[in-house]
Amino acid sequence: MVWIHGGGFSIHSSSNYGDTAIARNLCVKNVVVVSMNYRLGPLGFFTTGDDVCRGNMGLWDQALALHWVHDNIEAFGGDRGNVTVFGQSAGGASADLLAISPHTRDLFHRVIPMAGCGECDFAMRTSKAQSTLGREYARYLGWTGKDDDSEGLMHFMEAQPAHRVAMGIHPKKGFHPSISGNLLFVPNFDGDFFPKPLEELRRESPRKSIMTVALGGFSKTKEGFRRFCQSIIKECDYADGAEEVRQEVYEYYMKDVDSKDKARITERLVELMGDYAINVGVLQYARKMSDHGSTHCSEVRYVLGKGVFSKFKPNHDDLKMLDIMTTYFTNFAKYGDPCGDRSSSTEEFEWELYSPAQPYRHLHIQLPKPLMANNYQNRRMELWERILQKNHSKANL
Repeated sequence: MVWIHGGGFSIHSSSNYGDTAIARNLCVKNVVVVSMNYRLGPLGFFTTGDDVCRGNMGLWDQALALHWVHDNIEAFGGDRGNVTVFGQSAGGASADLLAISPHTRDLFHRVIPMAGCGECDFAMRTSKAQSTLGREYARYLGWTGKDDDSEGLMHFMEAQPAHRVAMGIHPKKGFHPSISGNLLFVPNFDGDFFPKPLEELRRESPRKSIMTVALGGFSKTKEGFRRFCQSIIKECDYADGAEEVRQEVYEYYMKDVDSKDKARITERLVELMGDYAINVGVLQYARKMSDHGSTHCSEVRYVLGKGVFSKFKPNHDDLKMLDIMTTYFTNFAKYGDPCGDRSSSTEEFEWELYSPAQPYRHLHIQLPKPLMANNYQNRRMELWERILQKNHSKANL
C-alpha cells in the first residue's frame, strides 16, 4: 500500500501522518506500507505553460516513488504485482491522476482516493490558467520581464531562494491572483504527464479496482455565506452567468434558514464547502469509473491511527471504527474487495459495487455496524452537476 499525503498540494509531508501508528494499525494486517514526499506549492507545480517548464514536478516525484516501489518492494516482503495507491484530499486526487497517466498507470493495480479525486474542483487547472497564476506570482516576487519570455521567467524563479518561492496553502500577504480556486499551485493539463484529455485517458487506462471515500457531514451570517459564494464562483469561470449561479447556490442552501440561527448557517456552510470542493467530484468520479471498472482529514485518523490537525486520543468507539476502516482498506489492498476473501468469509455484510442505476446508493460507515444507504448527501450533488456544466474553464481538461 503506497500512501500519498494531502495538504492542498502546498503543505505537510509523510511524517505528519505517522510511522508507528501506520505500523500498529495497517501493517499488522499483513500489508507493507510505503509513504512518500513530493515537491509542493510553486516548487512542485509552477509552470510557464510551454516547453520551458511544463510543471507537475510534484507528480513526477510521485511517479519516481512508484518506480522505486516497483523495483525494490520485494526486498521488503512486498508484492510488486499487487500494489494499491491510496491518499487523502490532494493525495486522493494524486492517486486518481496517477491511475490515468500513461507514465504511472501500469505501476499499480488498485486505488483508494479519499476525500478527493481528479474530478474535484481543486485538483486540476488548464495549463493556461496555471501559467497565468505563475506569472502573476513571479511579478509579485519582483520579476519585470515580458509575459512571453518564458526562459527569462524561469531564470528569475530559479535564482530565488527556496524559502522565498515557497508558499503555504494561503496566498502570501499582498498577492492577489486573478485565477479562481481555493488552491494556488496544483497539477495542470500539461500535454506530457497528461498527453490527452482526462476523459480520454480514463477510457484507455487499464481497469483498476477502486474504493472511494467521501466526506460526511467561517462566518456565521447569511451575508458571510453570500461572500463565500462570491469567492468560489467567479466571472473567469462562469462569465456573465456568475451572479446567477451564486444566487442559485445561495437560495438552495439558505432556504428556510433563520438569519439568527448561526449554528444552522454554519452547518449549511460546511455542507456547501464539502459539496463544492469534494463531494460532487467524488460522485462524478464514481459515475465515470463505473464504465471502466469497479468502484476534511477527520477520516485519516481512522485509517492511519494518527490525527493531522489535532492529537488523536481514541475512545472505545474510535477504536472500533479504526478497526473497521483499516480492515476495509487492507482487505481491498489484498483481495480487491473491502469485504475480504468472500470464498472464506462468514461476514453477512456486503459493500455493494457502485451502480449507475442507483448513483446515490453508498455505504454509510457507522457504529455499531456499517449499512448500505440511499440518497448520498440528500442528493445535493444534482445542483452542483448542473452548475459545473456551465463552468467553461474546465471544458478542456
